[in-house]
Amino acid sequence: DNSPPTTSPTSAKPTVPAAVCVKASVKFMAGSSVPMVEIDYDYPGSDPLPSDWVGLYPCDTEMPPRVEPTLWAYTCYSRVCRRDPVDSATGIGSFIFDDATLASYSSTRTSLTLQEIVTTQPGCYYVLLNRIDGDSAPPYYNICEGNEIELLPGDGPPINPTPAPV
Repeated sequence: DNSPPTTSPTSAKPTVPAAVCVKASVKFMAGSSVPMVEIDYDYPGSDPLPSDWVGLYPCDTEMPPRVEPTLWAYTCYSRVCRRDPVDSATGIGSFIFDDATLASYSSTRTSLTLQEIVTTQPGCYYVLLNRIDGDSAPPYYNICEGNEIELLPGDGPPINPTPAPV
């Protein structure tokens, strides 16, 4: 039997399942040292909006973050969908952060590409699903926290090869 364990119905108040509504997975293309980050989100019960977005933050960032994310994208990923009709946001989907397909809106002065992250700020990052609430400045309204990932150079050519002794 592979069904999930059930809890006793004796609880006095309803509990919200502790399901993660956003998850990140690191992937590499063969021979590439630059990762891609696959994002899956599932939050239809949290009144999704077209302006909801996913951000990657260094793991040592204080919660809730009062800084811009290192890398971010709207849940529609490829374009600015912030002003789309509210009913266009389903709250279920996925996209892949990939330097080859990063939308121009996410290349702000505070954002880094994945190449820049693994070169200049490699390490632990966590993923947050956020909502703009009011003006477009941090802190943002956090819909949910996702998992931690390691953004490190992959199995491609070394970024800064150490010269061999002569």
